[in-house]
Amino acid sequence: MTFKFFQIKKILFLFFFFLSSFSFSDDYKFNNIPNDLMINLGKEVYFSKSSDSCAKCHGDITKESLEGKEIEQSADLQNPYTWVAFKALGGENKKNKNPENFNQQFDSVIIELIINGAYDWNREFYKKATKEYDFNWSRVDGKEQYDSQMKGIKISIVKNILKKIDRILRKEGVKVNRKELENIAAVSVYEFVKNHFK
Repeated sequence: MTFKFFQIKKILFLFFFFLSSFSFSDDYKFNNIPNDLMINLGKEVYFSKSSDSCAKCHGDITKESLEGKEIEQSADLQNPYTWVAFKALGGENKKNKNPENFNQQFDSVIIELIINGAYDWNREFYKKATKEYDFNWSRVDGKEQYDSQMKGIKISIVKNILKKIDRILRKEGVKVNRKELENIAAVSVYEFVKNHFK
């Protein structure tokens, strides 16, 4: 009896692991939220009043000079070609071979990083990115992992901003599951950043 129980448990684990190995990016599409609204939500997240806000570390990406950037070595969010993920995924060469596939992998890595922060991404998602996307630190000079100063939504975002996002969505007549608010915050801030690429 216990043997059968463990076999069933193992089969269920493998089944869910197999399902989860599909692309991240499909899990983070919120087609019910208009793109303009998503970008506005992202702006709220980016400039949130938090000691670990995006703007504190990366500066004001709406300005040419990235005013207010407190961590000099933080990524230039206006230029994705300089990002660690872009290089570790194979850069221009790999992107030119299959742009759609590369962009999907890039988006997945970035969204997972924004949601989970560097510490958890390095521990939990690096292996998956390596296996599925050929993510490789050897392509990035002087890097062996993401810098732990990148806190991510789950650690650094204050609950007030999630409540604000929920209020804005309800005011706009968009219904979402409150459990999705962290993911919406991550996707929206990424959309806001993408809107300011050079």
